[in-house]
Amino acid sequence: MNYLKLTSGAIKLISSNLAVAIINIMMMPFIIRIYNVEIIGIAALIISIGSFVGSLSCFFYDISIMISETDEKAANLSAASLCFVLISTVLSILLVLFFGDNIMRVFNISNLRQYVWSIPFIAAIEGILLVFLMWNSRNNRFGHLAVCMVMSCFISGIIKLLCAYLGYISIWAFIAGDIIGKMASIFIQLNHLLRNDMDVLKKYISWKRIFLGISRYNKLLVFTSWSLLIQKINLKLPLWILSSLFNPAIVGYYVICRMVLNAPFNFVGRGFSQVFFQQASEYREDGLLNLVEAAYKRMAGFTILPFFLLLFIGKDIFAILLGNRFAEAGVYAQVLSLEAFFSFAFWPLSRLLGVKEKYFRGLAINFVLLLASLSLLVAGYLTRDALFAITIFGIISALAYLFSSLWLLSIAGLYSRTAFIYLTQGIVRYSPVFVLIVSVKFIIGIRDAKTLLILLFISSVYYLVTIIKDKKLVLAIRKSFSDMGSKCAYN
Repeated sequence: MNYLKLTSGAIKLISSNLAVAIINIMMMPFIIRIYNVEIIGIAALIISIGSFVGSLSCFFYDISIMISETDEKAANLSAASLCFVLISTVLSILLVLFFGDNIMRVFNISNLRQYVWSIPFIAAIEGILLVFLMWNSRNNRFGHLAVCMVMSCFISGIIKLLCAYLGYISIWAFIAGDIIGKMASIFIQLNHLLRNDMDVLKKYISWKRIFLGISRYNKLLVFTSWSLLIQKINLKLPLWILSSLFNPAIVGYYVICRMVLNAPFNFVGRGFSQVFFQQASEYREDGLLNLVEAAYKRMAGFTILPFFLLLFIGKDIFAILLGNRFAEAGVYAQVLSLEAFFSFAFWPLSRLLGVKEKYFRGLAINFVLLLASLSLLVAGYLTRDALFAITIFGIISALAYLFSSLWLLSIAGLYSRTAFIYLTQGIVRYSPVFVLIVSVKFIIGIRDAKTLLILLFISSVYYLVTIIKDKKLVLAIRKSFSDMGSKCAYN
Protein backbone atom coordinates (compact mmCIF):
# COMPACT_ATOMS: atom_id res chain seq x y z
CA MET A 1 0.00 0.00 0.00
CA ASN A 2 2.73 2.48 1.04
CA TYR A 3 4.87 1.39 -1.88
CA LEU A 4 2.16 2.13 -4.45
CA LYS A 5 1.54 5.59 -2.98
CA LEU A 6 5.26 6.31 -2.87
CA THR A 7 5.91 5.12 -6.41
CA SER A 8 2.78 6.64 -7.94
CA GLY A 9 3.57 10.05 -6.52
CA ALA A 10 7.23 9.74 -7.43
CA ILE A 11 6.42 8.77 -11.01
CA LYS A 12 4.51 12.02 -11.48
CA LEU A 13 7.65 13.92 -10.58
CA ILE A 14 9.84 11.45 -12.48
CA SER A 15 7.69 11.99 -15.57
CA SER A 16 8.33 15.71 -15.32
CA ASN A 17 11.99 14.99 -14.68
CA LEU A 18 12.00 12.93 -17.88
CA ALA A 19 10.71 15.97 -19.74
CA VAL A 20 13.36 18.11 -18.01
CA ALA A 21 16.03 15.57 -18.93
CA ILE A 22 14.93 15.62 -22.58
CA ILE A 23 15.00 19.43 -22.59
CA ASN A 24 18.47 19.43 -21.03
CA ILE A 25 19.77 16.80 -23.44
CA MET A 26 18.50 18.85 -26.39
CA MET A 27 19.81 22.19 -25.13
CA MET A 28 22.97 21.22 -23.23
CA PRO A 29 25.23 20.58 -26.25
CA PHE A 30 24.33 23.99 -27.72
CA ILE A 31 24.66 25.86 -24.42
CA ILE A 32 27.98 24.21 -23.55
CA ARG A 33 29.44 24.95 -26.98
CA ILE A 34 28.16 28.55 -27.05
CA TYR A 35 29.12 29.51 -23.50
CA ASN A 36 32.75 28.57 -22.94
CA VAL A 37 33.80 26.65 -19.83
CA GLU A 38 35.06 29.79 -18.06
CA ILE A 39 31.66 31.50 -18.37
CA ILE A 40 29.86 28.35 -17.21
CA GLY A 41 32.23 27.94 -14.27
CA ILE A 42 31.94 31.52 -13.01
CA ALA A 43 28.16 31.70 -13.55
CA ALA A 44 27.68 28.37 -11.76
CA LEU A 45 29.79 29.66 -8.86
CA ILE A 46 27.69 32.83 -8.48
CA ILE A 47 24.45 30.82 -8.70
CA SER A 48 25.74 28.30 -6.15
CA ILE A 49 26.50 31.07 -3.64
CA GLY A 50 23.04 32.57 -4.12
CA SER A 51 21.27 29.22 -3.90
CA PHE A 52 23.25 28.37 -0.75
CA VAL A 53 22.10 31.58 0.94
CA GLY A 54 18.58 30.86 -0.32
CA SER A 55 18.59 27.36 1.16
CA LEU A 56 19.28 28.93 4.57
CA SER A 57 16.85 31.82 4.19
CA CYS A 58 13.91 30.04 5.86
CA PHE A 59 16.07 29.32 8.93
CA PHE A 60 15.13 25.66 8.30
CA TYR A 61 11.51 26.18 9.32
CA ASP A 62 10.51 25.01 5.84
CA ILE A 63 11.02 21.43 7.06
CA SER A 64 8.37 21.93 9.73
CA ILE A 65 5.79 22.65 7.01
CA MET A 66 5.92 19.00 5.98
CA ILE A 67 6.04 17.39 9.43
CA SER A 68 3.55 19.63 11.27
CA GLU A 69 0.48 17.81 12.55
CA THR A 70 -2.28 20.00 11.07
CA ASP A 71 -2.84 22.19 8.02
CA GLU A 72 -3.35 25.16 10.34
CA LYS A 73 0.17 24.79 11.75
CA ALA A 74 1.60 24.15 8.30
CA ALA A 75 -0.01 27.33 6.93
CA ASN A 76 1.41 29.48 9.72
CA LEU A 77 4.84 27.89 9.41
CA SER A 78 4.74 28.65 5.69
CA ALA A 79 4.03 32.29 6.51
CA ALA A 80 6.82 32.27 9.08
CA SER A 81 9.23 30.83 6.52
CA LEU A 82 8.38 33.57 4.02
CA CYS A 83 8.99 36.20 6.71
CA PHE A 84 12.40 34.69 7.33
CA VAL A 85 13.11 34.80 3.59
CA LEU A 86 12.41 38.56 3.63
CA ILE A 87 14.70 39.07 6.62
CA SER A 88 17.44 36.95 5.03
CA THR A 89 17.21 38.90 1.79
CA VAL A 90 17.75 42.20 3.60
CA LEU A 91 20.70 40.72 5.51
CA SER A 92 22.26 39.34 2.32
CA ILE A 93 22.00 42.77 0.65
CA LEU A 94 23.83 44.33 3.61
CA LEU A 95 26.41 41.53 3.48
CA VAL A 96 27.08 42.18 -0.20
CA LEU A 97 27.19 45.93 0.35
CA PHE A 98 29.86 45.81 3.05
CA PHE A 99 31.72 42.57 2.30
CA GLY A 100 31.22 42.01 -1.45
CA ASP A 101 34.91 42.46 -2.28
CA ASN A 102 35.94 39.99 0.40
CA ILE A 103 33.46 37.41 -0.88
CA MET A 104 34.80 37.64 -4.41
CA ARG A 105 38.41 37.48 -3.20
CA VAL A 106 37.75 34.23 -1.31
CA PHE A 107 36.44 32.61 -4.49
CA ASN A 108 39.33 33.87 -6.62
CA ILE A 109 37.16 36.13 -8.78
CA SER A 110 37.92 39.53 -7.24
CA ASN A 111 37.79 41.19 -10.67
CA LEU A 112 34.11 40.24 -11.10
CA ARG A 113 32.60 42.38 -8.35
CA GLN A 114 29.58 43.38 -10.45
CA TYR A 115 28.10 39.88 -10.35
CA VAL A 116 27.93 39.75 -6.55
CA TRP A 117 24.71 41.82 -6.59
CA SER A 118 22.83 38.94 -8.17
CA ILE A 119 23.37 36.83 -5.03
CA PRO A 120 20.60 38.38 -2.84
CA PHE A 121 18.12 38.15 -5.73
CA ILE A 122 18.95 34.47 -6.37
CA ALA A 123 18.72 33.77 -2.63
CA ALA A 124 15.24 35.31 -2.35
CA ILE A 125 13.97 33.27 -5.30
CA GLU A 126 15.40 30.04 -3.87
CA GLY A 127 13.83 30.69 -0.47
CA ILE A 128 10.36 31.35 -1.90
CA LEU A 129 10.58 28.24 -4.09
CA LEU A 130 11.54 26.18 -1.05
CA VAL A 131 8.41 27.26 0.82
CA PHE A 132 6.17 26.52 -2.18
CA LEU A 133 7.85 23.14 -2.64
CA MET A 134 7.13 22.07 0.94
CA TRP A 135 3.54 23.36 0.93
CA ASN A 136 2.64 21.65 -2.34
CA SER A 137 4.40 18.43 -1.34
CA ARG A 138 2.48 18.35 1.92
CA ASN A 139 -0.76 18.60 -0.06
CA ASN A 140 0.28 15.87 -2.55
CA ARG A 141 0.34 18.30 -5.50
CA PHE A 142 3.11 16.51 -7.31
CA GLY A 143 1.45 16.99 -10.68
CA HIS A 144 1.51 20.75 -10.15
CA LEU A 145 5.16 20.64 -9.06
CA ALA A 146 5.92 18.61 -12.17
CA VAL A 147 4.50 21.31 -14.45
CA CYS A 148 6.49 24.02 -12.66
CA MET A 149 9.68 22.00 -12.94
CA VAL A 150 9.33 21.50 -16.68
CA MET A 151 8.41 25.13 -17.37
CA SER A 152 11.30 26.44 -15.28
CA CYS A 153 13.84 24.27 -17.11
CA PHE A 154 12.44 25.07 -20.55
CA ILE A 155 12.31 28.83 -20.00
CA SER A 156 15.80 28.86 -18.48
CA GLY A 157 17.28 27.10 -21.50
CA ILE A 158 15.38 29.27 -23.98
CA ILE A 159 16.59 32.48 -22.32
CA LYS A 160 20.22 31.34 -22.47
CA LEU A 161 19.93 30.39 -26.15
CA LEU A 162 18.00 33.58 -26.97
CA CYS A 163 20.69 35.73 -25.35
CA ALA A 164 23.32 33.89 -27.37
CA TYR A 165 21.32 34.40 -30.58
CA LEU A 166 21.13 38.13 -29.87
CA GLY A 167 24.87 38.24 -29.27
CA TYR A 168 24.83 38.50 -25.46
CA ILE A 169 27.12 35.59 -24.63
CA SER A 170 28.15 36.48 -21.11
CA ILE A 171 28.05 35.51 -17.46
CA TRP A 172 25.03 37.79 -16.98
CA ALA A 173 23.14 35.96 -19.74
CA PHE A 174 23.77 32.58 -18.12
CA ILE A 175 22.72 33.85 -14.68
CA ALA A 176 19.64 35.59 -16.14
CA GLY A 177 18.46 32.35 -17.73
CA ASP A 178 18.56 30.60 -14.37
CA ILE A 179 16.81 33.47 -12.56
CA ILE A 180 14.01 33.94 -15.12
CA GLY A 181 13.32 30.20 -15.26
CA LYS A 182 12.86 30.05 -11.49
CA MET A 183 10.78 33.22 -11.45
CA ALA A 184 8.41 31.60 -13.95
CA SER A 185 7.99 28.70 -11.53
CA ILE A 186 7.20 31.14 -8.70
CA PHE A 187 4.53 32.93 -10.77
CA ILE A 188 2.87 29.62 -11.72
CA GLN A 189 2.80 28.44 -8.11
CA LEU A 190 1.66 31.81 -6.80
CA ASN A 191 -1.25 31.84 -9.25
CA HIS A 192 -2.19 28.33 -8.12
CA LEU A 193 -1.98 29.39 -4.47
CA LEU A 194 -4.23 32.40 -4.98
CA ARG A 195 -6.84 30.31 -6.80
CA ASN A 196 -6.92 27.29 -4.47
CA ASP A 197 -5.53 28.05 -1.02
CA MET A 198 -6.20 31.72 -0.31
CA ASP A 199 -9.38 31.14 1.70
CA VAL A 200 -7.68 28.49 3.83
CA LEU A 201 -4.63 30.66 4.45
CA LYS A 202 -6.75 33.67 5.42
CA LYS A 203 -8.67 31.51 7.87
CA TYR A 204 -5.66 29.96 9.57
CA ILE A 205 -2.84 32.50 9.47
CA SER A 206 -2.36 35.01 12.29
CA TRP A 207 0.69 36.57 13.92
CA LYS A 208 -0.07 34.76 17.19
CA ARG A 209 -0.14 31.36 15.48
CA ILE A 210 3.01 32.20 13.52
CA PHE A 211 4.95 32.89 16.72
CA LEU A 212 3.49 29.78 18.38
CA GLY A 213 4.66 27.71 15.41
CA ILE A 214 8.15 29.20 15.59
CA SER A 215 8.27 28.40 19.32
CA ARG A 216 6.96 24.85 18.80
CA TYR A 217 9.76 23.95 16.37
CA ASN A 218 12.62 25.88 17.96
CA LYS A 219 14.35 22.54 18.55
CA LEU A 220 15.12 22.67 14.83
CA LEU A 221 17.37 25.66 15.52
CA VAL A 222 19.28 23.76 18.20
CA PHE A 223 20.25 20.60 16.30
CA THR A 224 18.77 20.58 12.82
CA SER A 225 20.01 24.02 11.83
CA TRP A 226 23.63 23.08 12.47
CA SER A 227 23.18 19.73 10.80
CA LEU A 228 21.48 21.16 7.72
CA LEU A 229 23.93 24.06 7.57
CA ILE A 230 26.79 21.56 7.27
CA GLN A 231 24.74 19.59 4.72
CA LYS A 232 24.18 22.67 2.56
CA ILE A 233 27.87 23.56 2.78
CA ASN A 234 28.75 20.01 1.71
CA LEU A 235 26.73 20.37 -1.47
CA LYS A 236 28.53 23.57 -2.52
CA LEU A 237 31.98 23.12 -0.96
CA PRO A 238 33.68 21.14 -3.78
CA LEU A 239 32.81 23.85 -6.31
CA TRP A 240 33.97 26.59 -3.95
CA ILE A 241 37.25 24.81 -3.19
CA LEU A 242 38.02 24.26 -6.89
CA SER A 243 37.26 27.93 -7.54
CA SER A 244 39.64 29.10 -4.82
CA LEU A 245 42.51 26.79 -5.91
CA PHE A 246 42.24 26.49 -9.69
CA ASN A 247 41.31 28.54 -12.74
CA PRO A 248 37.71 29.04 -13.99
CA ALA A 249 38.19 26.44 -16.76
CA ILE A 250 38.69 23.67 -14.17
CA VAL A 251 35.57 24.89 -12.38
CA GLY A 252 33.68 24.85 -15.69
CA TYR A 253 34.69 21.27 -16.46
CA TYR A 254 33.63 20.22 -12.97
CA VAL A 255 30.25 21.95 -13.38
CA ILE A 256 29.63 20.22 -16.74
CA CYS A 257 30.63 16.92 -15.16
CA ARG A 258 28.16 17.49 -12.33
CA MET A 259 25.39 18.32 -14.79
CA VAL A 260 25.71 14.81 -16.19
CA LEU A 261 26.28 13.03 -12.86
CA ASN A 262 23.27 14.76 -11.32
CA ALA A 263 21.00 13.80 -14.21
CA PRO A 264 19.95 10.44 -12.67
CA PHE A 265 19.18 12.18 -9.38
CA ASN A 266 17.24 14.93 -11.13
CA PHE A 267 15.49 12.32 -13.26
CA VAL A 268 14.55 9.76 -10.58
CA GLY A 269 16.05 10.64 -7.20
CA ARG A 270 14.46 14.05 -6.69
CA GLY A 271 10.98 12.68 -7.33
CA PHE A 272 11.55 9.74 -5.01
CA SER A 273 13.16 11.97 -2.38
CA GLN A 274 10.32 14.48 -2.18
CA VAL A 275 7.52 11.90 -2.21
CA PHE A 276 9.46 9.69 0.19
CA PHE A 277 9.65 12.57 2.68
CA GLN A 278 5.91 13.17 2.41
CA GLN A 279 5.07 9.46 2.84
CA ALA A 280 7.62 8.92 5.62
CA SER A 281 6.10 11.87 7.51
CA GLU A 282 2.70 10.21 7.19
CA TYR A 283 3.91 6.71 8.15
CA ARG A 284 6.53 7.77 10.69
CA GLU A 285 5.67 4.81 12.91
CA ASP A 286 3.53 2.14 11.24
CA GLY A 287 4.75 0.90 7.87
CA LEU A 288 7.96 2.93 7.81
CA LEU A 289 10.20 -0.14 7.47
CA ASN A 290 8.27 -1.42 4.43
CA LEU A 291 8.33 2.04 2.88
CA VAL A 292 12.10 2.43 3.35
CA GLU A 293 12.83 -1.10 2.14
CA ALA A 294 10.75 -0.65 -1.03
CA ALA A 295 12.34 2.72 -1.76
CA TYR A 296 15.94 1.60 -1.18
CA LYS A 297 15.51 -1.63 -3.15
CA ARG A 298 14.53 0.23 -6.29
CA MET A 299 16.74 3.27 -5.78
CA ALA A 300 19.81 1.04 -5.42
CA GLY A 301 18.81 -1.56 -7.98
CA PHE A 302 17.63 0.61 -10.86
CA THR A 303 20.33 3.28 -10.76
CA ILE A 304 23.48 1.15 -10.99
CA LEU A 305 23.52 1.06 -14.78
CA PRO A 306 23.84 4.80 -15.61
CA PHE A 307 26.62 5.29 -13.06
CA PHE A 308 28.41 2.18 -14.31
CA LEU A 309 28.30 3.57 -17.84
CA LEU A 310 29.95 6.78 -16.65
CA LEU A 311 32.53 4.85 -14.63
CA PHE A 312 33.88 2.98 -17.66
CA ILE A 313 33.06 5.12 -20.68
CA GLY A 314 32.52 8.59 -19.22
CA LYS A 315 35.42 10.11 -21.12
CA ASP A 316 34.20 8.56 -24.39
CA ILE A 317 30.65 9.85 -23.85
CA PHE A 318 31.82 13.42 -23.26
CA ALA A 319 34.44 13.44 -26.02
CA ILE A 320 32.20 11.96 -28.72
CA LEU A 321 28.88 13.64 -27.88
CA LEU A 322 30.15 17.04 -26.70
CA GLY A 323 33.53 17.32 -28.40
CA ASN A 324 37.13 16.43 -27.60
CA ARG A 325 37.72 19.59 -25.60
CA PHE A 326 35.22 18.29 -23.00
CA ALA A 327 37.04 14.98 -22.52
CA GLU A 328 38.49 16.29 -19.24
CA ALA A 329 34.98 16.71 -17.85
CA GLY A 330 34.38 13.08 -18.82
CA VAL A 331 37.43 12.01 -16.82
CA TYR A 332 36.08 13.88 -13.80
CA ALA A 333 32.76 12.05 -14.28
CA GLN A 334 34.57 8.70 -14.25
CA VAL A 335 36.39 9.31 -10.97
CA LEU A 336 33.26 10.75 -9.32
CA SER A 337 30.77 8.13 -10.53
CA LEU A 338 30.93 5.96 -7.38
CA GLU A 339 30.54 9.02 -5.17
CA ALA A 340 27.52 10.08 -7.24
CA PHE A 341 25.94 6.61 -7.00
CA PHE A 342 26.19 6.31 -3.21
CA SER A 343 25.07 9.90 -2.69
CA PHE A 344 22.11 9.16 -4.98
CA ALA A 345 20.89 6.53 -2.48
CA PHE A 346 21.82 8.65 0.53
CA TRP A 347 19.84 11.85 -0.06
CA PRO A 348 16.29 10.38 -0.01
CA LEU A 349 17.21 8.40 3.11
CA SER A 350 18.49 11.53 4.84
CA ARG A 351 14.87 12.66 5.06
CA LEU A 352 14.44 10.07 7.83
CA LEU A 353 16.46 12.25 10.17
CA GLY A 354 13.77 14.94 10.24
CA VAL A 355 10.89 12.47 10.30
CA LYS A 356 12.29 10.49 13.26
CA GLU A 357 13.73 13.63 14.90
CA LYS A 358 17.25 12.15 15.00
CA TYR A 359 18.90 15.53 15.04
CA PHE A 360 22.17 14.56 16.74
CA ARG A 361 22.69 11.64 14.37
CA GLY A 362 22.09 13.94 11.44
CA LEU A 363 24.69 16.35 12.78
CA ALA A 364 27.24 13.52 13.09
CA ILE A 365 26.59 12.25 9.56
CA ASN A 366 26.86 15.67 7.98
CA PHE A 367 30.08 16.37 9.87
CA VAL A 368 31.60 13.17 8.46
CA LEU A 369 30.55 14.20 4.95
CA LEU A 370 32.06 17.64 5.55
CA LEU A 371 35.41 16.04 6.40
CA ALA A 372 35.17 14.02 3.18
CA SER A 373 34.61 17.23 1.19
CA LEU A 374 37.59 18.87 2.89
CA SER A 375 39.79 16.09 1.47
CA LEU A 376 39.48 17.95 -1.85
CA LEU A 377 40.90 21.08 -0.24
CA VAL A 378 43.81 19.21 1.36
CA ALA A 379 44.69 17.21 -1.77
CA GLY A 380 44.29 20.24 -4.03
CA TYR A 381 46.34 22.54 -1.82
CA LEU A 382 49.19 20.04 -1.39
CA THR A 383 49.47 18.85 -5.00
CA ARG A 384 47.88 21.63 -7.11
CA ASP A 385 46.70 18.76 -9.33
CA ALA A 386 42.96 19.07 -9.98
CA LEU A 387 42.43 15.52 -11.26
CA PHE A 388 44.29 13.92 -8.34
CA ALA A 389 42.40 16.06 -5.82
CA ILE A 390 39.03 15.22 -7.38
CA THR A 391 39.91 11.50 -7.43
CA ILE A 392 40.82 11.49 -3.71
CA PHE A 393 37.64 13.42 -2.95
CA GLY A 394 35.56 10.93 -4.99
CA ILE A 395 36.92 7.87 -3.18
CA ILE A 396 36.62 9.27 0.34
CA SER A 397 33.16 10.72 -0.30
CA ALA A 398 31.89 7.45 -1.80
CA LEU A 399 32.88 5.58 1.37
CA ALA A 400 31.37 8.29 3.57
CA TYR A 401 28.04 8.17 1.71
CA LEU A 402 27.97 4.36 1.79
CA PHE A 403 28.42 4.03 5.54
CA SER A 404 26.13 6.99 6.24
CA SER A 405 23.39 5.34 4.18
CA LEU A 406 23.73 2.11 6.14
CA TRP A 407 23.48 4.07 9.37
CA LEU A 408 20.34 5.80 8.14
CA LEU A 409 18.74 2.52 7.13
CA SER A 410 19.20 1.27 10.68
CA ILE A 411 16.86 4.05 11.87
CA ALA A 412 13.99 2.32 10.07
CA GLY A 413 15.17 -1.14 11.16
CA LEU A 414 16.69 -2.25 7.83
CA TYR A 415 19.90 -4.21 8.39
CA SER A 416 23.11 -3.62 6.44
CA ARG A 417 23.07 -7.22 5.23
CA THR A 418 19.70 -6.70 3.56
CA ALA A 419 20.93 -3.48 1.95
CA PHE A 420 23.97 -5.25 0.48
CA ILE A 421 21.73 -8.04 -0.84
CA TYR A 422 19.64 -5.51 -2.79
CA LEU A 423 22.80 -3.87 -4.08
CA THR A 424 24.20 -7.21 -5.21
CA GLN A 425 20.92 -8.08 -6.91
CA GLY A 426 21.17 -4.89 -8.92
CA ILE A 427 24.73 -5.69 -10.01
CA VAL A 428 23.73 -9.22 -11.05
CA ARG A 429 20.66 -7.90 -12.90
CA TYR A 430 22.79 -5.72 -15.17
CA SER A 431 25.85 -8.00 -15.39
CA PRO A 432 25.25 -8.85 -19.12
CA VAL A 433 25.38 -5.14 -19.98
CA PHE A 434 28.44 -4.63 -17.78
CA VAL A 435 30.29 -7.47 -19.55
CA LEU A 436 29.35 -6.05 -22.97
CA ILE A 437 30.53 -2.53 -22.13
CA VAL A 438 33.83 -3.67 -20.63
CA SER A 439 34.49 -6.01 -23.58
CA VAL A 440 33.85 -3.32 -26.19
CA LYS A 441 35.82 -0.72 -24.23
CA PHE A 442 39.00 -2.75 -23.72
CA ILE A 443 38.96 -5.13 -26.71
CA ILE A 444 37.40 -3.27 -29.64
CA GLY A 445 37.59 0.31 -28.38
CA ILE A 446 35.06 3.14 -28.66
CA ARG A 447 36.36 5.34 -31.46
CA ASP A 448 33.23 6.83 -33.00
CA ALA A 449 29.69 7.94 -32.25
CA LYS A 450 28.17 4.90 -33.97
CA THR A 451 29.75 2.41 -31.56
CA LEU A 452 28.87 4.56 -28.56
CA LEU A 453 25.24 5.01 -29.63
CA ILE A 454 24.84 1.26 -30.21
CA LEU A 455 26.11 0.59 -26.68
CA LEU A 456 23.81 3.20 -25.19
CA PHE A 457 20.84 1.83 -27.17
CA ILE A 458 21.44 -1.75 -26.01
CA SER A 459 21.85 -0.58 -22.42
CA SER A 460 18.61 1.45 -22.61
CA VAL A 461 16.61 -1.47 -24.01
CA TYR A 462 17.93 -3.85 -21.36
CA TYR A 463 17.18 -1.24 -18.68
CA LEU A 464 13.60 -0.89 -19.95
CA VAL A 465 13.12 -4.67 -19.93
CA THR A 466 14.22 -4.93 -16.28
CA ILE A 467 11.74 -2.21 -15.33
CA ILE A 468 8.89 -3.99 -17.14
CA LYS A 469 9.67 -7.18 -15.22
CA ASP A 470 9.01 -5.39 -11.92
CA LYS A 471 5.24 -5.93 -11.73
CA LYS A 472 4.70 -3.68 -8.71
CA LEU A 473 6.55 -0.86 -10.42
CA VAL A 474 4.57 -1.30 -13.64
CA LEU A 475 1.32 -1.32 -11.66
CA ALA A 476 2.31 1.92 -9.94
CA ILE A 477 3.27 3.48 -13.29
CA ARG A 478 -0.11 2.58 -14.79
CA LYS A 479 -1.91 3.93 -11.74
CA SER A 480 0.08 7.16 -11.89
CA PHE A 481 -0.47 7.85 -15.58
CA SER A 482 -4.15 6.86 -15.43
CA ASP A 483 -4.95 9.72 -13.06
CA MET A 484 -2.14 12.19 -13.75
CA GLY A 485 -4.16 14.22 -16.20
CA SER A 486 -7.09 14.73 -13.86
CA LYS A 487 -4.81 15.34 -10.89
CA CYS A 488 -2.79 17.97 -12.75
CA ALA A 489 -5.98 19.69 -13.85
CA TYR A 490 -7.36 19.68 -10.32
CA ASN A 491 -4.12 20.78 -8.68
